[in-house]
Amino acid sequence: MLEGKQLELSKHLKELSQRNDQVLIIIVMLHHLLYVEVINLFWRLMQAINEIRRKYEKEKVEISSMEKEKVCGFSEMLLLDGFNFQP
Repeated sequence: MLEGKQLELSKHLKELSQRNDQVLIIIVMLHHLLYVEVINLFWRLMQAINEIRRKYEKEKVEISSMEKEKVCGFSEMLLLDGFNFQP
C-alpha cells in the first residue's frame, strides 16, 4: 500500500514537473515576442523622428530661401528707386 502511494505521488510530481516545463517554455516564448515587438516599435519611432527631422530641415531651407528672395527683391527695388543699398 505504501509503495502504491509512493508510485502515485511520483506520478503526480512528474506531471507537475512537465506542466512547469511547459509553462516556462510559454513564458520564454512570450518574453521573446514582447522583446521583438518592443524593438519593432522603437524602430518605427526612430523612423518617424527621422522623417520629422527631414521635413523640418527641408522647411528651414525653403524659408531661408524665401527670406533671401525677399531681401534681394527689396534691395533691387531700393536700387531702382535710387538708393545705394547693398544686402
